[in-house]
Amino acid sequence: PSLGMADHFLQIERHIQGTKPTVDIGFPLLSGVLTATNDSNVFVEINVAHGRPVTQPQGMPAVFFNRYCAEHAGSVKEITDLLREHKPLGPYHLTTTDGLETKSFHFYQDTQNSAAHVEELLEGNGELVVANHGVVQKKQSVEVLNHHDSTERKNNAYQFFQHNQRVQHYREKQQRQEVLSEDDINELEQIALQAAKLALINNFESVLCAIYIYCKNGIVRARAVVDNNYAPNVPWQHFKAIATVPSHNQPPQQLAGESVSVVYQR
Repeated sequence: PSLGMADHFLQIERHIQGTKPTVDIGFPLLSGVLTATNDSNVFVEINVAHGRPVTQPQGMPAVFFNRYCAEHAGSVKEITDLLREHKPLGPYHLTTTDGLETKSFHFYQDTQNSAAHVEELLEGNGELVVANHGVVQKKQSVEVLNHHDSTERKNNAYQFFQHNQRVQHYREKQQRQEVLSEDDINELEQIALQAAKLALINNFESVLCAIYIYCKNGIVRARAVVDNNYAPNVPWQHFKAIATVPSHNQPPQQLAGESVSVVYQR
């Protein structure tokens, strides 16, 4: 629960010397990153999960590990490479895309080895839906936990995408590698919002609704809104346009080491 803090929307544009410029969104009093992009169009976001208890703290807390990935990875593959030397403190789901590859890292979710991660790659021309499944360690076994109806939420989303004719239309455009028009982008935003409003997906703990539209390997539109619950129900005109980090060819007009914070009140 937001405890009333999600009345404010926070966008932080960060460029620290030696790291990649990033833009992350959330709300005040939260340290670290929920959702972020960088100058390579890498997107990272977090879903909470149950897993093995942290008895010997090693690694970075989830929101700081998300930030570390955004600041150091130029592609999804580079996040995989980072995991060879760095690791998160505890279990959670990190979902990422660079517009060319999309993957979810399910940290400490291997039912055979509680210290191992599971990777789920988007293959083909479909969708990758991530909820809040987790694992609970029993004395003799490991139980997969259907946290807050995660299975039902995923089923609702997959059914929506599979039976929406307009989604099929955009799958075909993607296969033909066609550029999205302004009308296409507007329609895709509304399709994504419809998915966010589906039963169980939209709930009393939905405090952030963010929609990012990619075309090929670039972000063409990003909007988000926060609320103390049922954030997708906020009227569309209250969604904020999110800044994206300029590409390598257009460096940000900030000095390294400086950061800029912008707070919007709804």
